[in-house]
Amino acid sequence: MQIISKRFFMHCLLSFLLTGYMVSAAAEEKPERKISINIQALTPTDIKVPANSNATVEYRISNKDLVMDLPYDRYNFAMKPVKGVVQNTSGSGLCGNSFVLHPMSACVLSLQIKGSELSAAIKSGPEICDQQDPQTCFRPASGDTLKISPTKDTTDAVISVTASPLTLTLLDPVGTLTINNNSTSVTANDVMSSFNNTSLNGKITETGNTCASIAPGGTCTLSFTPGSKTVSLTSFTIKGSNTNSLKAAIAIQTNSSLKSVSTNSGSALGENGVTLTGTGLNGTTAVSFDGEPATSVKVINSTTVTAVTPAHPAGTVSVQIDTSANSATLAKAYTYVASAPGQPTGGGIVVSLDGLITASTDNSTSMAWSSKMILTHARSNIDGVFNTANIVSLTEGDNNAAQLCNKYQVDSQGNTPCQAGNTCYSDWFLPANKQLSTVLDKYKETGFFEDSEYWSSTESTNDPAETAIAQRVIDRNIAFLTYKVDLKSVRCVRSFNP
Repeated sequence: MQIISKRFFMHCLLSFLLTGYMVSAAAEEKPERKISINIQALTPTDIKVPANSNATVEYRISNKDLVMDLPYDRYNFAMKPVKGVVQNTSGSGLCGNSFVLHPMSACVLSLQIKGSELSAAIKSGPEICDQQDPQTCFRPASGDTLKISPTKDTTDAVISVTASPLTLTLLDPVGTLTINNNSTSVTANDVMSSFNNTSLNGKITETGNTCASIAPGGTCTLSFTPGSKTVSLTSFTIKGSNTNSLKAAIAIQTNSSLKSVSTNSGSALGENGVTLTGTGLNGTTAVSFDGEPATSVKVINSTTVTAVTPAHPAGTVSVQIDTSANSATLAKAYTYVASAPGQPTGGGIVVSLDGLITASTDNSTSMAWSSKMILTHARSNIDGVFNTANIVSLTEGDNNAAQLCNKYQVDSQGNTPCQAGNTCYSDWFLPANKQLSTVLDKYKETGFFEDSEYWSSTESTNDPAETAIAQRVIDRNIAFLTYKVDLKSVRCVRSFNP
């Protein structure tokens, strides 16, 4: 019986260990969750572009993730270059050359097609790639891919329209469409709208027109004021005396509405850029979260408004948008979560609740503390603001780590540099030695740092003209002295009051 018991025990133990190994192996083999990116065409993508003209194609790039459960830098994207295509980045709500796309947020990818640079037809793209994993790319559905055909010069101006379709609200302020002259050598003349034989006729008025003469590559605006009757989305014609004929669309509705907020969650600290979508929003005057006013409220068009969240205790709240026509409320539209490291806020991510935010990605992976041996007296172990100011004042014109952080800026919608109308965060600095330790202490929890060496702003006390303090991610809190002219990674930080 004793022998049987031992054999039975060994059999059970072996089965238990084998089962544990299989579970562990299965867990290790579980594939990493993929980012959910949607690319939707906003304009026609199958077009012909004359050699003496340009054209604009736009896509909405949306991150369909509900929560941020991947490393923050996995939400950083860029478009693969395409010959003859230039990305427009200066407008409101447009994706930058490199852009951060938080969960449940979106931006518009605006592409200018240059006819003079098209040596062959474009039959694919655009591709949006993960900056940390360039092999992971996203493309629109086959029906929305770029299909650009070069054609011969045209004697007419080629125009296009931006911000169509346009949704207006009864007795709301004026709505505006932008007309672009995509020609490189022909002036567009006498461009105007026509509502003849449409349901808009008599119910809307073109009350502003700056399109009598549009220089090649220039823009103008057509402004419209709704009357007192609603109209469903209706197409109408826009044309000049020497241009192609365009189709645009306008709808007139009774009241403003709020349909969604993205991202739909964020830190209780606030300072999170969000995008509100709805209808009749062109007269927006204010946005509030559970009665607390948002800041940097910016009207993009009649269906889109951006804002920055106020601070609020953790919990799910309603969001209200006020327009000159009415107020619209969306219940349970935004969830505040308790403050914790790793949350996006204030243009970066929370590193510690004692007042540090770090940039979302490395500001540089190869930069000197100083390009020459110089004494700056930046010797504080705890005050990177003081150190950075000292370094900047004594190294004017130098391309170094402190100068980089001093010039860095990012706005509430993730644009670098900041765009007008958004909250701009420009008070970044190179962290002092102990501040850098605090940042690197969190790297395992957040996953935001490469296994690299990072500069602090603290000059050494031993041979200070030649050496400064750096730290290795793999050896957190173990500082070492190195020559200022060595090349290392840089991660800028800023202070905040939680």
